[in-house]
Amino acid sequence: MACFIFGGIDYSKWLEIETIDAPAIAKSSPDIRSVAGRDGGYLASNRLEPMEIKIKARLATDTIDEREIQRKWAEIAATMRHDGPEPLSLVEGYYWLAVLADEPKLKFRHYSATAELLFLCPDPVAYGAEHTVEVPSGGSIAIKVGGSYPTRPTIGSSAVRDSESLVWGIRLDGGDHLHIATGSAEARSVSVDCAERTCIVNGSPSLPTLDSDWLSFEPGEHTIEIDNGTGAATVTYRERWL
Repeated sequence: MACFIFGGIDYSKWLEIETIDAPAIAKSSPDIRSVAGRDGGYLASNRLEPMEIKIKARLATDTIDEREIQRKWAEIAATMRHDGPEPLSLVEGYYWLAVLADEPKLKFRHYSATAELLFLCPDPVAYGAEHTVEVPSGGSIAIKVGGSYPTRPTIGSSAVRDSESLVWGIRLDGGDHLHIATGSAEARSVSVDCAERTCIVNGSPSLPTLDSDWLSFEPGEHTIEIDNGTGAATVTYRERWL
């Protein structure tokens, strides 16, 4: 269902969207490098560029005075001004993190005016539904990750321990794992953000073991298990959409 929510404010209460100009997905930026003695080149990376979304919106008023119409538009546009990216939702269920860029230029009509709103999304991948699962101590759980782009989870546990190796860990699909050195055989709290690459053990910054991976969930079905030590874990992830 269509909507226009930005920074927690529902602008559809005041503005009518006339057109939306947005790409199907963000532009790719292939980094192709040459190799001595070889024709062509090789692809070093293929990252996504920031994305622009242009919205033409109309504000209806009870006046034909362009000065009054401009003032009413300015009051609304002022609430769109933020220092950092805010959620922009045009369809229910997912959003981009965006900032209002450029200057909205007005085109006046009788009792109304339209403006071109340019939103810049530094992160071109949209966010969808958030999911939280509990992985039992010494056990596993199956999950199904929606979306069309990999997502990185947060992992938390209030009481983990391993009396022998002093390492607690979680594993994805029997392969990639994230192991945390607890530093003690006593119960410790652990908080990990795989997107931000941060790890906190008992309130202090820490690092995963050298053989660990910051976990990433591809869309599809997966199994998560506690593969080292004891202590259940709460795993939270948000769908990502191109």
